[in-house]
Amino acid sequence: MEKSLKASLQSAIEKVHAATEAKYKTLEAINEHTRTMKQTIDEGEKGDWANVTSAFEAAEKATRSSAGEEADARNYLDNVRKIIKDAEAEHMTRNNPLLQNAQETVHKLSRQLDEMNLVIKKTREEGRILNQYKSLIDKSRKEFASELKSVLPDVDIHAQEAALSEDELNALVAHAHLKVREKQNIALALEEQKKSQKELSEEEMNLRMQAVREEMQSETEKMLSMKRTLWEAELKEKLQRAAAAHSGHIEEVVRAQRNLFEIEQKQKVEEAVALERAQHSKQLAAAQGRLEGIQIALKSRLLQDAENRHSKQIWIASQNLVDSIVHGRRGGTDCDSRRKPLAAELQMIREAKSDDEFVERLVEVLPNETIYNGVYTEEDLKSRFSKLYKICRRVAKMDENSVGLFHYGLSWLQNAVSFDAPGKCSKTDKFDPLTLDSYEILSRAKNFVSEGDLNSAVRVLQLLTGPAKHLAHDWISDVRAHLEARFIAELLVAHAAGRRMLHEVFG
Repeated sequence: MEKSLKASLQSAIEKVHAATEAKYKTLEAINEHTRTMKQTIDEGEKGDWANVTSAFEAAEKATRSSAGEEADARNYLDNVRKIIKDAEAEHMTRNNPLLQNAQETVHKLSRQLDEMNLVIKKTREEGRILNQYKSLIDKSRKEFASELKSVLPDVDIHAQEAALSEDELNALVAHAHLKVREKQNIALALEEQKKSQKELSEEEMNLRMQAVREEMQSETEKMLSMKRTLWEAELKEKLQRAAAAHSGHIEEVVRAQRNLFEIEQKQKVEEAVALERAQHSKQLAAAQGRLEGIQIALKSRLLQDAENRHSKQIWIASQNLVDSIVHGRRGGTDCDSRRKPLAAELQMIREAKSDDEFVERLVEVLPNETIYNGVYTEEDLKSRFSKLYKICRRVAKMDENSVGLFHYGLSWLQNAVSFDAPGKCSKTDKFDPLTLDSYEILSRAKNFVSEGDLNSAVRVLQLLTGPAKHLAHDWISDVRAHLEARFIAELLVAHAAGRRMLHEVFG
């Protein structure tokens, strides 16, 4: 604030100085115009009024220049006043002595400009009166010449060294009369000048009164500032004494309140500790209960995971068992080499769930032949059936009583001249087993085998009689072993999947 105020005040001083210099130049130009006009009036008809006009233009130019400088200077002064006003509004800077000094400087600079304006106004008023005086003189002369010409048109008032006639005397009387009128006009001009001087004096008086008021205001502000400082110091001292006097009482009250507060606080702390202990015990009991529940849940989860793992192992081993039954050894070159023993898969199933009685019973159902030698694959059984089908058709017309070579040749011949009628049949179709011949039985079995329904094919082939029945016996036995092993394997898969779903749903 101080730096900004000093810079603004310095700029305002420089601007006011420049405006004052311009006012002095204006005053000189106005005086020069007045002096030139007086000289021209005194010279009469020989006076050069062009000089008066030139001096007037110079005075007007100087007036305009000084007016611009004055406006600029007053703007700078207003800026300083604004900074002072803002500083007085702030609590931290309102008592700064620099503000009072700056305020006085602004008043002096403003008063300096007002005084210069008053001086210029006085000087202009003198010139204005002189102009009025010149106008009155010219007017009187013109009136005198006009009246004299109208009264004595033949008298030359400019003639010299001539005797005055009566008419000329009358003209002189008229001239004297006009002189009196001229003096009256001069008196009027003087009266006008007095009035103007009075107005200027009143304005100067107002200006001086304004300066006095500003000085009184400045002194009052100084005094108020000094009184405020003294009052604040006195108030501070009184407050310190009051605080010192009140300090003992406050200390006693605070000490008593502190003791009471400590007692109450101690009691509250004890109550809070007891409550916290009770809550802590309750929380510990609840946490212990939750911990026991978590332990039980973890044990149950471990058992469930173990059960799920065993179920998955049984399911995987059962799937492998089904795959071994259906496909056998994939790298085998003939049907016997493709038979895969099932002992390894069954052992894996036993190890996965040794305490499952259902699984144990299913595994025990399988014969040792199936366990250690395996079963024929489905594709091999279908392939064997194709050969069996052809052989059985050759002996289809033979029965238990006609088993000789003749009957074989006759049956073979009948097969050669007969056709295998294509047709489809369903296992749900009803038929009379007593009326079926061997050809129809073989045809139905072939249809079931082509559809993969080995079970229905076995049931139909059991209706064969004679040599065809004996030829189909081994194939039927192998298919039964295959279906039995496959059925048990699929039961194991379903059992493992069911137990897994049961544990996932009910835990």
